[in-house]
Amino acid sequence: MKIVIDGDACPAKEIIREIAINFGVEVHIFVDSSHFFTDDFFQIHVVSKGKDAVDMALYNFMEKGDLVITQDYGLATMALTRSDAVINPLGFLYSSKNIDELLFKRHIGQKARRSGHKGSKIKKRTPENDQSLARLITSLLS
Repeated sequence: MKIVIDGDACPAKEIIREIAINFGVEVHIFVDSSHFFTDDFFQIHVVSKGKDAVDMALYNFMEKGDLVITQDYGLATMALTRSDAVINPLGFLYSSKNIDELLFKRHIGQKARRSGHKGSKIKKRTPENDQSLARLITSLLS
């Protein structure tokens, strides 16, 4: 098992690094060329910019049973076809039981925004989110 991250929007890289080192697990981060960074620990895969380019590259790279970390519900849906270990950086597990509801809520939000309604502000990441993520990754790797 390896950890595969949708890196365009993953605020918890340090938490993931610490746990991966403790478990001796490889970590691969997929980013587009506008989010490029360097790191001595993470294996970084840079993909050309383009709609869903990172998602498709990550999906094509991942293998059955890999731990996938993404905020993208579309990518999570695809990843669930190959792995039960697909998680959100806020510290919750995607599953066949919750992904449809999450996609529906996203659809309703997009529809409301197109009709001119302002959505609620995105909540700031909390220490509880970090703790939930750390516990979830640890339990999935144990």
